[in-house]
Order: sequence, then C-alpha cells, then structure tokens
Amino acid sequence: MTNDDLVALISEHLQWPLPDVSDVLDCTVSIIGEKLAEGVSIFIDAFGKFSISKKNEYIFVHSKSGERYLMPPEIDPVFDSLIVDNESSDGLNIHDLAALIVSRNKTTIEGASNFLDELFSIIRSAQRVEIDRWGTFMLQHENQNNSTEARVFIPDKSLKDLVNKPFANFEPTLLNEGFEPDLMTISDSEEEKKEIIMSEFVETVLIDQAVETEIEETAFPIVEEEEAVHEITKCAPTEKSVSKTLYSKKLVKKKNLFVPIMGVVAVAAAILFFFRADRKTRKARSEN
Repeated sequence: MTNDDLVALISEHLQWPLPDVSDVLDCTVSIIGEKLAEGVSIFIDAFGKFSISKKNEYIFVHSKSGERYLMPPEIDPVFDSLIVDNESSDGLNIHDLAALIVSRNKTTIEGASNFLDELFSIIRSAQRVEIDRWGTFMLQHENQNNSTEARVFIPDKSLKDLVNKPFANFEPTLLNEGFEPDLMTISDSEEEKKEIIMSEFVETVLIDQAVETEIEETAFPIVEEEEAVHEITKCAPTEKSVSKTLYSKKLVKKKNLFVPIMGVVAVAAAILFFFRADRKTRKARSEN
C-alpha cells in the first residue's frame, strides 16, 4: 500500500476530504520524527514502540586495502512490536500524540484520536504500508519453520537524516598505523553480509506481491528466451552481410565518380561541335 492509497482509505473510512487527511498525516509524521530526534520514545497501544538506538563510534576496516577508518556515531530509528505495558510511562502515548496534532492542526482532539486509531488499524492489518518521510511497515515470518508473523519497520531516509542531524557534519577519518583506539572493529565484508541479509529479507516479504504483479501483467506478450536469442541472431551482422555492405559502398562510390566524368565529356563534345560548325560557316563565307 502506497502513501496515496493510505490517504484514500483513511478518507473513505472517516469521510474526510483527501487534503485534510494528507495534512494530518504529514503533521503526524513530522511530530514523530521530531520527538525521536529529541530521544523521546512513542508508545502506541496494541501496536508497538518507536524509539532510537545509538551506534557508538567504531573502526571500519577495508578488506582489500587494509585501511582503517574511524566512523562517526549513528542513530537508527527503531520499532518494537513487542512491548511491556509499564514501559509506556517512559515516553509519549497515543493520547499525547493526538494532543500534539491538535496543537499544530485545525482538527479537534476527537478527530485526531479517530485519525490515529484508523491509521494504526490499517497498518496493523495490511501486509505492507509505505508512508512518505516515515518509512515502510511489513509483516515478516519470524523464522522459516514458524508461521507466526511479526511486524517490522524500515525507516525512510529522511527520518534517518533527521535523527542523525547532530552528526551531519561528521565524516569518516582515516587512522594512522599504530593508533589503536579501544573501539569495536567492523570489516566491510560484515557490512556486505548485512546488506545481503536485508535484501533477502525484503525479497522474501514481497514475494507474494511479486506473484500478484506477474498475474496482472499476463495481458502483455512475453518473449521467450529462445525467441529473443533467435531475433538477436537474425539481427547480428554476419561476414557475408558485412562483405555485401562494403561492396555496395564501393558501387556507390563508382557511380558517384561516373556522374561528374560523363558531365565533363558532354560539355567537351558540345564545345567541339559548335567550334567545328563555326569553322565551316567562316570557310563558306570566304569562298563566296
């Protein structure tokens, strides 16, 4: 489900105009981002907890060059769908979030509460929901042997940039040999491994949607691999076709040379004809 789909569905359920739903959703996303940047957690009953996790400075080792870099701290927005009820006292709850929406938007506290209830109800029941500037919520099987699904959250880049604003000017620093700070060391091979695991996870979660998309696209003709290879073979230039092309170019050149030569010959013949005719005329006059 895209951001536009979400707005349309909330509009239909609450009977709100689309612009009003879009404004309240943008306001909600902004508030959540700002509070996370301040280090404040947000608890949504029967849904989960939004918080941040700070990754301290660490040493990054390039596996090929062996160069070591001091990497700056990094903050990750985190979502946990399994929370304990007594933890909700440590941060904002859905009622606090509704009050903040009212302070920035023209809606009432009842309208803001209804909006939030509808928003999280849709996210809870959907397989996948994308929300602009916030992130993507997806259902994932906890393991291959277990049919139980857990909801995961992949933060949007703009949200990650917002919570990492204090470290925006920090850059990786190349370390000199012999300098050994007491920090955790991570190689780029480990980073690649994390990226592979993440890509496999996303692929697994979206496999059902990919199948549905393929079914919808059956109206379009599919070119088989053998047909494609056959077409490429037909279009590929052979030695014979190249020779023909070169021979044709030679004929064109010969024809192009033949035309101006014939023109010169014609002009010379005309001059000679008139010259001889003029001599005969003069001779006849002299005899008379």
